[in-house]
Amino acid sequence: MWWQIQKKKHIIGLSLGILVILAGSLLFFFHTTVRAQSGNLLQNASLETADTTGTTPAHWQSGHWGTNTVTFTYQTNGYDGSRSVSVDMSSYSDGDAKWYADPVTVTPQTTYLFQDRYKASVTTSLVAWIINTDGTSQYLPLGDLAASTDWQQAQATFVTPTNAQRLTVFHVLGAVGTLQTDAYLLEETTPLDVTDHVPNNSLEQPSDEDPAMPVGWQTDHWGTNTATFRYLQSGHTGTHSVKTEITTYTDGDAKWYYTPQLVDPETFYTFSDYYQATTQSRVIVQITKTDGSTEYINLHYAEPASTWTPYTDTFFTPPGTQTMTVFHLIAHVGYVITDDYHVTPYTPQGLTRGLVSLTFDDGWSSQYSNAFSLLKKYHDPATFYLISGKLNTSGYMTSREALNLSQAGNEVGSHTVTHPDLTTLNATALRKELKNSQQALQPTYGSVQDFASPYGRYNSQVINAIEQYYRSHRSTDAGFNAKDHFDRYNIRTQSIQVTTTLEEITAWIKAAQQTKTWLVLVFHQVDTSGESESMTPQLFNALLDVLATQKMPVVTMDQALNEMMAQL
Repeated sequence: MWWQIQKKKHIIGLSLGILVILAGSLLFFFHTTVRAQSGNLLQNASLETADTTGTTPAHWQSGHWGTNTVTFTYQTNGYDGSRSVSVDMSSYSDGDAKWYADPVTVTPQTTYLFQDRYKASVTTSLVAWIINTDGTSQYLPLGDLAASTDWQQAQATFVTPTNAQRLTVFHVLGAVGTLQTDAYLLEETTPLDVTDHVPNNSLEQPSDEDPAMPVGWQTDHWGTNTATFRYLQSGHTGTHSVKTEITTYTDGDAKWYYTPQLVDPETFYTFSDYYQATTQSRVIVQITKTDGSTEYINLHYAEPASTWTPYTDTFFTPPGTQTMTVFHLIAHVGYVITDDYHVTPYTPQGLTRGLVSLTFDDGWSSQYSNAFSLLKKYHDPATFYLISGKLNTSGYMTSREALNLSQAGNEVGSHTVTHPDLTTLNATALRKELKNSQQALQPTYGSVQDFASPYGRYNSQVINAIEQYYRSHRSTDAGFNAKDHFDRYNIRTQSIQVTTTLEEITAWIKAAQQTKTWLVLVFHQVDTSGESESMTPQLFNALLDVLATQKMPVVTMDQALNEMMAQL
């Protein structure tokens, strides 16, 4: 984080043990994560009372260091009243600027919670200023916060060092931009009980601030839908669970989720919970990385269930992972009730060797013009899932190009006739998309046994229909394929996006090699268009070079299935 770089020379007197405790207690940017044991230690925490000058809030100060131009303003609007404070930085070379409350007396080796509300045009940071008993200072970085045009809550918990006497927390601006803050809180807390990387994992502990909410949890929805959220007085175990219900729906989703927790990067985990639902639901892992970016890992769909039903799936955290939370969400009219969340380490049951399959969806012309020559260069076969009705149309391969691929040792699979969301079709239309695509492709390209669903969308009815025509179904659910949990009608993948880095792909390849699992990569366009699911030819070449360097076997989907099925 930028503040840590600028102020590193000021961080003094920290023992390794204190740093470990601090890192383990970082729970920032989110709803209440601990139960309060004392009141707010800050005076004039909502900034409503001015000092004698009228230009500064009482018991508050402003300051900056380094080479920058800054203006401090005592605003006449706020989050929870009529006043707030702002920092405006018009030029910047180094340093930072901030408003901060007068330091308050604290107890050593004690957990404290800090919160405020903020708006910012750029990334900002939280830093605890600790004044020790001998008069020296320590500066503890507490995390970075994303820019926001609406009021957002900043939050961090931390443990005071053994010689701490007083402290305050800076919400600092260190770039050209603006920062407005209000509604500050600093209080002693008891850390929330965390079991298997999930705070309040059985939802039994209500919030002191709002008994209608489980502590450590919050709700969210986006898109055009009407969602309600309830903290229920019944559960799978104990006496509580949470319910998400959508009564009208156009798009988006709704969910409960817990305060993100620290997890290890490049590590396999299992997620599990229990649920009841009147509609299909889905589980998505939200990853926040050390650089502040966010990544989402799509786990498998869950079918409706009238009684408590276990859900479980595995996932692999990308390089740079810092924290994670899980959404068990719905995106349809109906409800889902969940309880008993767990995130635990997972060791896949490997094959005799690791495998990689390169799969290409849709039949884009760039796959032939840009990827085919590179595949030949490295002698790697691939599987091309073709939309039969798109062949010989603008932007897609010709039938002759697809035949060239097939004759060069690549596999042709089916991706329907017109690429619809199969879950929206009636039984007759669904069968036509599956059967007619297969019948259109087989006379030219040989046996078409393997299928990939458009958009990765499927449900039990879709899978049942696929089984009538195809040997396998490849989804876009994230994961690796191991001997345990293997389902040939839900072959797991890692999807390539325009934001996917070579570092992340390399981590997937090495993980498959080390665990002897089957890694399936999904590509769309191979070009420089910058489309959301595109990859440049240069990056594709680099990926193939990593596979060659790692001596990783590259096989088609059909070849990998033969090898996998023989070992089950």
